[in-house]
Amino acid sequence: MTVVLLHGNPETPVIWQPLLAELGRTDVVTPQLPGFGCPVPAGFGATKEEYVAWLVGVVEQIVAEHGPVDFVGHDWGGGIGMRAVALRPELFRTWACDVLGLFHPDYVWHDFAQIWQSPAGEEYFETQLATPAEERIALYEMIGIRAPPASSWWPWPTR
Repeated sequence: MTVVLLHGNPETPVIWQPLLAELGRTDVVTPQLPGFGCPVPAGFGATKEEYVAWLVGVVEQIVAEHGPVDFVGHDWGGGIGMRAVALRPELFRTWACDVLGLFHPDYVWHDFAQIWQSPAGEEYFETQLATPAEERIALYEMIGIRAPPASSWWPWPTR
């Protein structure tokens, strides 16, 4: 069974490298969310619905060849994944997600997410992109991301 691991924000598939090394499997797919260190497809507006449709397309291709997938979603990738599971359950054999609280009506976004969802979010990312890479790597290391993955995340998510 193919495993699909979907990263969150502001990450890329690099976040999964330590886990992949431990798993030692060859049937793991780590798609890269459009705009997260890679270009977005032409006409892609980066809405929640477009991200879900993108993931469904990725998973449909895998399922066509290998059957339903085992899905693990982290952060924003988890929210996108759970919506995809709800819309197309036949594509998924199993799923796991670390952000199910997102779906509770009383959920309150963490401080950074509240900034990212406001006009100040644009300023925040402009400032981050102007910060030297070494300082951004140090920030990732402070929150527990080891140096090799952290140093390979540049540029930060782009649109």
